Order: sequence, then structure tokens, then C-alpha cells
Amino acid sequence: MKAVADLITEARVAKRAALDELAGKQLLAGFGVSVPRSIVIQDAGAAAAACGSLKPPLALKVMSPDILHKSDAGGVRVGLNGAAEVEEAVRGMM
Repeated sequence: MKAVADLITEARVAKRAALDELAGKQLLAGFGVSVPRSIVIQDAGAAAAACGSLKPPLALKVMSPDILHKSDAGGVRVGLNGAAEVEEAVRGMM
């Protein structure tokens, strides 16, 4: 896991006003806050492998530096019950 200062420095260097989902969770964990397990996938094809190590129900959230409010952009799906549902949700978001 990256050091808290590194997470903030990287965001500043990239000229981002906010941390992405993964960096935000790493920041919280760095301060001892319990966060849910997360896996970043690039496309629907990666869903099956990612879901194999997670316990449903699952949540899928879009990750983009251009989308700060994910739910406003239709980028959040919750209550997914496995790889097939995650794959379908990823395809729908893309």
C-alpha cells in the first residue's frame, strides 16, 4: 500500500482535485479506517476473475478522473450476485 503522503502527492502532480476511489480507500486505510475490499477491472472480460475472490453481494463503480459523482453519471450498480451480473453491468456502463 502506498504511503498517505504519496497518494496526495500523486493526485496533485496529476492536477486532480480529488482522489479516485482506490486512492481514497488507501488513504482511509492508512489512518486505520476499515474499508471494503476492492478490485479494479479494466473491462467486462476481467469480471469473472475478479469476482472469484469476492463475496456477493457486489458493487460496481465507474472509475474515471472525469467522473467525481459516480451515481449522477449512472456509474454505480449495487446488489450484484456474481461475475455474470458484474459483466452485464460493466457492458451497460461502457
